[in-house]
Amino acid sequence: MDEELFSIGKFSKICSVSIQALRYYDKIGILKPKFIDKETGYRFYSTNQIVIVMIIQKMATLGLSLSEIDVFLHKDDMLGIKSIFNQKRQEIKEQINELLYADKILKLYIDNINMCKNAEFSCIEIKKVPIRNVIYLRKTIELSENGFTKLFNDAMKIVGMKNYLTIGNPMAIYHGERVLGEPCDIELCIELQEACTSQENCKIIQGGYYLSKMHLGAHNNKPKTYGQLIEYANRNKLSIIGNPVEVYYIDISITRNPDDFITEIQLPIKNKLTLY
Repeated sequence: MDEELFSIGKFSKICSVSIQALRYYDKIGILKPKFIDKETGYRFYSTNQIVIVMIIQKMATLGLSLSEIDVFLHKDDMLGIKSIFNQKRQEIKEQINELLYADKILKLYIDNINMCKNAEFSCIEIKKVPIRNVIYLRKTIELSENGFTKLFNDAMKIVGMKNYLTIGNPMAIYHGERVLGEPCDIELCIELQEACTSQENCKIIQGGYYLSKMHLGAHNNKPKTYGQLIEYANRNKLSIIGNPVEVYYIDISITRNPDDFITEIQLPIKNKLTLY
């Protein structure tokens, strides 16, 4: 043979690739040895194949799988090569968006945990809340941890099927009586990154003024916090004009310890300009 051949060991050193990788490339057909000795079974590679390994390594760093690299190596037209690159760029953009979204949610969780250090749980305040674009699921369930968890899971399935991007914390709007262990009409809402009111299970929660108090601890202790809010509203002649909203900052999705739960209870009231 006129061209220089290298044993698999020497070729692996020249290309800075493991012998195991070269054997795997041979197995899947992406890079076959130039020559195999029939008597010994030894593999030999040519100088021209060094560039093939360089291409494989370069494309791997760009995120192409070995099967995609195999297709790339057999493309001999610029349009076909361009198509492979465009498709991979689109996949990378989607991965970047997913990572940015995951980073945003993780930051939200961290901020919520930090809230435990800074929140004033004895304080009752009147706050103006902007409109909230949400995906919602309304059902009558048993008012318990298990019932609420199932409702949350059902809502998240809708989020997954529709590929909605959620922001903020999950909320619940309670319609009617709230008695632990009894049936309760609950509307679970998850705030969306973008408005999509034309879609099923999407709507806007109108903005307005709310009487608000942070609740620390298990959900079965919330009646006391509700009582404090209602007593405050009565004492200050505030008119409650709608169903209560609970915003869940730290719940069972983050910790199994109910003593660490943080819930904001919001009662909608008339415009503060009418207050005494």
